[in-house]
Parts: sequence; structure tokens; C-alpha cells
Amino acid sequence: MKQNAASSHFRQDRRRPAAWFFWIILLLLTGAAAVFRASVPVAAAFLVCLLLPGISLFFSRLVRKHLSAGITLPLSAAKNTYAEGILTLRNDGLPACGRVSVLLTVTNALTGEERKQQLLLSAPSFGSASAQFTVSSAHCGALECTAADAVLYDWFGLFRLRASLQASGTVLILPDTFPVEIQDSPVFPQTSSPEEQDSIRGTEDPSEIRGLREYRAGDPVRQIHWKLSAKQHIPILKENGMPVSRTLLLFWDKVRGTEPAVTDALAEAVCSLALGLCRQQIPFTFGWRGQGGTELEIISDEDTAVRAVSLALRHGSRPGSPENSGADEPLTEAQGYTRALWFAGAYPFASEAFLSAESIVYLCGKEPPDRGSRLTVFFSPEETRETLRLLRL
Repeated sequence: MKQNAASSHFRQDRRRPAAWFFWIILLLLTGAAAVFRASVPVAAAFLVCLLLPGISLFFSRLVRKHLSAGITLPLSAAKNTYAEGILTLRNDGLPACGRVSVLLTVTNALTGEERKQQLLLSAPSFGSASAQFTVSSAHCGALECTAADAVLYDWFGLFRLRASLQASGTVLILPDTFPVEIQDSPVFPQTSSPEEQDSIRGTEDPSEIRGLREYRAGDPVRQIHWKLSAKQHIPILKENGMPVSRTLLLFWDKVRGTEPAVTDALAEAVCSLALGLCRQQIPFTFGWRGQGGTELEIISDEDTAVRAVSLALRHGSRPGSPENSGADEPLTEAQGYTRALWFAGAYPFASEAFLSAESIVYLCGKEPPDRGSRLTVFFSPEETRETLRLLRL
């Protein structure tokens, strides 16, 4: 698309020298006629031809202030399919505008991929014109279509003026999902009784003390049992009841810098796993870390899961790359969960201390990581479905 946009600009620029050439020829012919035939009509024709560029430029500058644009797109589309959009150019001024060349930028907010295409429109006075376009992507995410760079050509193609347009639209490219079977879950055993499940899940009252243990680095200071610590001469921590929603964390650590195929595979993995947990009625918290920060959503059914995953797809990845991801700030929001399933394209070194001992890191990439002390499951984009079709928590 970038080549098409550049060639369109080139074609428009080629028209300007031709327009100026014909204007000069016309000016010379009318000037010669005015010299050899001294008449009022011929002199008037020469004067009009002489003032033609200035008049055209004046009205072009006038109409430029009254141009606005809007983009209409469908809400969602599948991968590798074309979504049809409409760019509408409106002219709220009296003079009709000449050709308007609009540069449409299509950016995948998830993978960072960017494409450009050129659209040509011409709107009448106090009217509008529309141009259809299509967008597609081989990877899921949110395609943000923005029309901000436009060039206005006057009626005769002699001048080009930059026009400021602010129009945008977004279409969500949905990830492909696959069935995930979850077996032998110690969080919610399928064969245990309700009483046994309650003892494993914990209590819904976070203030209830579930147990005592020795304080470890990274534990919240507010949970220290000060009286007992003074008697034992060592810091003792109170383990409060864990709400059901904080027993399991499904987290997607998005890093911009990973290959689009890897990011696409991670999106399919977390979306499929989220739907699988919902179908087996396992409550969990879904979280993601993007450029805007960290978000956590408590998931209770498929509707909330789809909404949370859609938000994660719309939020851009956080800046960085697998090589410098260790310099990221620690993710303290992951602290306190009984178990976490961490999906990323790079090992979460900075957040490792905040993950529970039973947490699992799922890494997607081209080559396995060379370090990482926690239980890690590595898979390539091509092995996503085979690796996650059967999951034992």
C-alpha cells in the first residue's frame, strides 16, 4: 500500500507541471491575440487568463477552511478478510473544492504494523463526497484508520495546499480461537464436593486469617502480625483469606518489538484459554500490560471474557523488545494470586519475584529462552494449538 500511495502522489505531482505548461501556452496565445487584434473581448480574455492562477489560489485557500472528514468502519472482521470502509469528505463552504488527495494510515495497534493508501475526492459547495476503501490484516488486533494528511489541489491543478483533516475509525480484527481442555485443576477440582472446593478456593472474606508463616521479601508489610512477631523475634505474616477471583490470574504481557506472528499467536492463546476457563466455570482474573499501563478484569462468564480480550486487543503494546524487557518496572499487581498463567514473548524477569511458586510462564517465540528459574513452557507460533489444546493447571 505504501508504494501505491507514493505512486499516487507522484501522479498528482506530474499533473502540476502539465497544468502550468498549458496555462503558459494559453497566456501566450491570448497575449499574442491581444497584441495583433486590439479588441475589448480579446484583452478581457488575456486579463482573465493572467489572473486565473491568483483567483484559483484564493478560492482554494477559502474552501480549505471549510473541509472536514469522517470514517465509517464495521465493528469487527476476521483475519485475512477485507473490511469495507467509507471516507466522507464534507465541504461546508460556498466554493466547490478541487481534487483532494487524502493519505489514509492504517495501523495495527497490537502489532505495530502500518500501511498507507491514497484516496481522491472532490466535494461540491455545501455538499459531501465519499470514497470506499478496504482494509485487512493477517494478524489480529485493532486496525486504526486515520486520515490526517490531505492535499488540496485548486480547480486547474496549478497549486497544492495542505489541508488539516481529523478523521479516524477502528475495526477489530478478531483472533482465531481453538478448544482448550483443562484437566486436573487443583484450583477447582472437577470431582470434589462443594465443601472441598470451598476449602481450596479460600474464603470470600479477605479479613479472615487463613494461616501464619514467616515473612518473606516482597510480602506486604500491613499483613505482619506485630504482637506475634515480637514474641517470636522474627517477622510473622498473616495469610488472609483469598477471594475466589484472586485464586487464578491469566496475564498477557504484551511487548512491542516481538514479531507480529508471535503477538498474534499469544492473542489466540489467551483468548482461547479465557473461553475454555469460562466454559468449565472456573472464575479467574484476566490481565494485560500494554502501553497505557496494567489492566485487570474479573471474569465470570464468556461475555466478560470477550469484552476484556477485546479491550486488550485495542490497547497498544508497551514499548520495548525481548532484549530490554528486564528493565521494565515490576508488576506488583500480580502479587497475591495463588497461581498465574503468564503469556509473553519475553521472560518477565522484573515481575518474577511477584509471581507465586505455582505460577507458569508461557513463552512464544522463535527460539527457547536461555534463562529463567520458573517453570516455563515454550512454544512457537506454529505450535500454539498443539501446546495448549490440553492444559493442566
